[in-house]
Amino acid sequence: MNTGIIASRYADALLKYVEETGDGQIVYRQACTLADALSASGEFERLVESKNMLTSSGKVELMSKALGNEDMCPSLSKFLELVIRQDREPYLRYILHYFKERWLSAQGVSQATLVVSMPSPELERKICEMFRNLTGLQLELSVTVDPSIIGGFVFEVADKRIDASVSRQLEDLRRRFIEQNNRLMYESE
Repeated sequence: MNTGIIASRYADALLKYVEETGDGQIVYRQACTLADALSASGEFERLVESKNMLTSSGKVELMSKALGNEDMCPSLSKFLELVIRQDREPYLRYILHYFKERWLSAQGVSQATLVVSMPSPELERKICEMFRNLTGLQLELSVTVDPSIIGGFVFEVADKRIDASVSRQLEDLRRRFIEQNNRLMYESE
């Protein structure tokens, strides 16, 4: 079976479960923490996915420790036990990712990234406001500062990308200049 299909089905099941239990907000927050931990540490991911290194309860305990001082929500714990019983640990990172997307969508929130050359709270506010006016959705914006874009910004949401960076504009100018020079060289021959 396809990784995306498996992860999607489990994510849908978790979403439905937390909607029934009312634990959605806490499970969302903890799922974000676990997804980040799985992505950040290959060793952590290997331990969770291993068949022989840890027992099922040991894996859940390990994931609980990844939450720091916070106790794992019983709904998430039961779900993780199900994932482990079904031998779906290799899909867990994807399951959590899909769950996060579906939870936010159910809450009327869309995730986006914004890359800027220097911090600009005013730009962030304007982008969030324009997005809300266009779509009716709130924006969960992840902002990264990257001086190499020189100025402007790069905004990504869903499968859309707006690259209004100075570095891209300079690259476009360079490319057009080269094309025009090449054309002039061919015309003069």
